[in-house]
Amino acid sequence: MLSSIRGDGPYINHAMAVAESTMTCVMARESAYSGMELTWDMMMNSKLDLQPKNFDYKLKMDVPPLPVRASTNSSELMTAPLPRGHPVAAR
Repeated sequence: MLSSIRGDGPYINHAMAVAESTMTCVMARESAYSGMELTWDMMMNSKLDLQPKNFDYKLKMDVPPLPVRASTNSSELMTAPLPRGHPVAAR
């Protein structure tokens, strides 16, 4: 890998694998929090924005509530409220 960085070896680019791995982790987290099966397309078309609105070292940020484990009871899954801004909640 060092020879690739120096330009002496073959070009190595793992960006796509890293991006897909990260998106898979985000999908797993959203699925666990909502208790719903999410698809890749649902996540790619999601309007969910997890970034802070401002970036500043002095910015005071609220501590978000702890996530609640999703139920395995399908009737509870259909009635459980989804977090505000969740991609499935807007449907």
